[in-house]
Parts: sequence; C-alpha cells; structure tokens
Amino acid sequence: MKEKRLDRESGGFLELESELAREGNRFFRFAYRLCGSREDAEDIVVAAFVAACQNHHRLRDTEASIQWLYRIVLNQWRMHRRRHSLPSLPLTEMDETGVQFSTDHIALAQAMERLSPKQREALVLVKGEGLTLKEAAGLLRRPVGTVASHVTQALGLLRKELYPSADAEVGREVRLKHELP
Repeated sequence: MKEKRLDRESGGFLELESELAREGNRFFRFAYRLCGSREDAEDIVVAAFVAACQNHHRLRDTEASIQWLYRIVLNQWRMHRRRHSLPSLPLTEMDETGVQFSTDHIALAQAMERLSPKQREALVLVKGEGLTLKEAAGLLRRPVGTVASHVTQALGLLRKELYPSADAEVGREVRLKHELP
C-alpha cells in the first residue's frame, strides 16, 4: 500500500485542514469528555489543531489521520492537566453558556472526575468514542489487556458511584448465599 505523504505541494496540508473542519466536533467532544470543562476543551482542541497544522509533515499516511489527531488531542489534554492542576469546579444544573444539564449528567461528570487519568482516557476512547480496545491501545501506547483492565475498573467505579444501593444489594445477596446451609 502506497503512503500518501502530507506536504504543501501535494495538497496534503489542505487535506488535513478539511479533515479538521469536518471532524472538529468529534475532537471537541473527546476533549470535553476528558476534561469536563467546555472552556478547557475548546483550549485543548485549538492547541491540538495548531499542533497538527504545524506538524502535518510528520503524518506519513492520510489514512491514519484520525488516530493521529486523537493522539494530539490526548497529549494536549495531558499537558493541560499538568499545567493547570486546579481543582475542577462542580457542575451545576446550568453552565455559564446557559446549557441545561440533567441530574444524571451532573452525577456522571462528578463520578468521572474520581477516575484516574489512565482509566478516564481508556473509558472515553472505548465507551465514549467507540474505538475498539485494539485501536485505543494503539493510541494510548498500552497493551490491549491493560486498556481492557482500565475500562473494566472505570466502569466498576462508575457503577459503584452512580448506583451504590445496587452494589449493596448484590453484596447482601452474596452474604446471604454464604450464610445459608
């Protein structure tokens, strides 16, 4: 398979620009799910797109541009998190732009904040963005089993946070089974 190189002469830069315009919402959604803040997500995506345009010559294969862009957004989020180690503000039923959030959305966002960064990254890529475990593992540069473990752990923690009575009921049933003769 012949690689299509991105350079200004071949129009590759224009291809990348059109890809960014076409898929911009996808990357904003991804950044928002990672950081939980609309303003931070906008900053992350803008920085990622600037980095992508500046480094477009590094992309060897236009077929892999989506994965490459996910990686850049992920790296921008990591850098943003290190630079801004400020506590995130809790969501209220309405954000500063006037968007109405449901109680479920607020509870999920608060529970997501309790996940480790590795769990959050894996969960957002697999469950939020619909990537396969293999695709997420390649993007995160982790073994597939590790990514699967992070997703499972994250789901377990979210389930425990969002449905504490269900976990208590399951635990009660298990205790009862062991207590019966």
